[in-house]
Order: sequence, then structure tokens, then C-alpha cells
Amino acid sequence: MLDSSIEILEEGQKSISSERKSLLDSIAKRLLTDSNLNALNFICTHNSRRSQFAQIWAFVLSNHYQIRGLGYYSGGTMLTACHPNVLKALESFGIDSEQKTQGENPHYLIQNEAKEANLEIFSKTYDHPSNLSSNFVAIMTCDHADENCPFIPGASARFSLHYQDPKRFDGTKSELVEYQKTALQIGTELHYLIKTLSIGKK
Repeated sequence: MLDSSIEILEEGQKSISSERKSLLDSIAKRLLTDSNLNALNFICTHNSRRSQFAQIWAFVLSNHYQIRGLGYYSGGTMLTACHPNVLKALESFGIDSEQKTQGENPHYLIQNEAKEANLEIFSKTYDHPSNLSSNFVAIMTCDHADENCPFIPGASARFSLHYQDPKRFDGTKSELVEYQKTALQIGTELHYLIKTLSIGKK
């Protein structure tokens, strides 16, 4: 299931605009030319949807293309919870999760393809102790966080890679479908970035 989904992401690269490809190329170039950089931190306001999609796709795709030495994190300007629709949408692409804790901000585990590594997912602020405090690239996945958080302490570089919030479809009949569309868009662009990194590191 995941392999066929990655093939869909590969095919979808044709639909990425030249402007977005240029931005993704700039991110890849910065990572490939600065040996001190070893992580990406995807940041949005609530760390509940877009930044979680991006972190999970980056983790899954980096394992698929066997990229080593890069960490993938996410955070928000405030703490909420990872929205269940994020995990439901990703499940349709073959990415399974396991809930580890209960409560208002549950923790989930995402396994790589070989089931040799886990990614722990939960909502947190971008400066949470589980995130790196230096030598990372901040990727701003929403315009609100980008505008209202002009300085990210410890970030060596910062890029604006905004996505529309699927939250606007919550409570509608098309809710899950719209989350899947967002997952596909973010996954397609992260596939382009990760594959570019994998080629550049050879």
C-alpha cells in the first residue's frame, strides 16, 4: 500500500509549480551545502494538522530513500493535539499509527517500512525539549505562524512553505476527503524535497 502511494507521490511531482519547486530546491540546497544542519522543524500555529502531515511524510520518505543523519520534527506556536483526521488520512496512504497515551494530547507512534524505527507524534510548541534547539531549518507550514512568529530561536535557516488548513472542512461531509487532499499535496512536495536530498547525498 505504501509503495503504491509513494508511486502516486512520484507521479504527482509533475503538478508541482515551478515556483514551489524553486522553493523546495532552495531548502534542499541549504541542507546539502551546510554540514552543520541536521534537522527540519515543521512549524504551524497549533501543531495539529499541516506540520504533523509534513513531519510524518518526511520521516516515512526519508526512510524509504534511506537518508541518514537528518531529523524531522514539528511544533506550533501553541500546544493543542494532533487531529485524528491527520492519522485517518495517512492511513489511506498506507501509513499506520498506534496510540500510546490517552488524554487531551495523545501520543502516537509511526513506524518506518522496516518497522525498525518509530516516530512519536503529539502536539508541542516548536521549542519543546524533544525538538532540537539549534542547527535546524524551520519550515513554516502556515501563514499565521509565519506572520506571528517572526523569530525562531536556534533556527539556522527559515523557509515559508504554506498550505491551506483542512480544519475549515471539519464537521462537513467532505471532511476526510479534504484531509486526504492535504496529505497528498504535502506528501507530493515532501517527496520532491526528500528525493532531491537523496540524490544530492549520493
